[in-house]
Amino acid sequence: MRSVRTPAAAKRPADATAITATLTAVFVHPKASQCSTAMTAQYVSQFFSADAARSGTSGGRECRDHQRERAQLARRYRLVSVHDLLVTGHRAHAIVRGANGYPIGVSLVKGSSGWRLDASGTALQAPGHGQQIAPQGSLYAYRIPPGFVAAGTAVGPVTTTGAAFSTGVRLPGSRPGDGIAIAQTAANSHVSDLAALRSLLPQIDREVRAAPIARVVGPGVAREIGGRPAVTWSLAGVKTATAPTDGEATFVFSSASNVVVVNCRWPHARSGQAALRRGCYSLLATLAVG
Repeated sequence: MRSVRTPAAAKRPADATAITATLTAVFVHPKASQCSTAMTAQYVSQFFSADAARSGTSGGRECRDHQRERAQLARRYRLVSVHDLLVTGHRAHAIVRGANGYPIGVSLVKGSSGWRLDASGTALQAPGHGQQIAPQGSLYAYRIPPGFVAAGTAVGPVTTTGAAFSTGVRLPGSRPGDGIAIAQTAANSHVSDLAALRSLLPQIDREVRAAPIARVVGPGVAREIGGRPAVTWSLAGVKTATAPTDGEATFVFSSASNVVVVNCRWPHARSGQAALRRGCYSLLATLAVG
């Protein structure tokens, strides 16, 4: 189990120890009884109601079966690490990473019997106004730009296969290939801050240019988005099956060795770019990455 890091403003060592013990018990030393002693009804419903409906049983029964089955796994598959623990009053949020390194956001609530898992999802709140998009269990949240609507992620040539928590927005009536696609995926290396990003930027830039994503890829520009290190490339002549498309690609690095990729696409003709550009910059201005 790796060390748990809490922001200084919310640091509560006793709670951190108790929360880590709860997460360790549920994921590393699972027992059927934990479905009622270490999980809230909301957590059980969220994770097991779909399986319960298919099998004709209850969420509690599915949870107990799941914990028994997990206990049969080799220990190396049950081990988890806990990151970015934030405690605020009687609620807490953390990132749990399993043996495959995949991050899952979890929430906990403190009651008379101690801390219990309450839900999965991002603890982030996107700045600004408007409808927030924050996929359950993801590391990101953002606001839908004014005039845009939630959409699929088939934006230009972007392929989201293998990426998690893929979402997208578009302008009503715009071409199928125009809009903004957001996805969370694994990073090849951990980028902790802007200095680390600038050091790794030549390597990251080479990797991006090695992928045939556009006829022209501008220089990678390192900056911060929502306090996280990020890099943006301008693109021209993005390969599509329809009319020529331009845009920008932005990587925003999380605290958990993952990256949130934001792909903005707009028409090559300047007359159709303005609204999509504004939407892209508006979304990035509200993007929060954990």
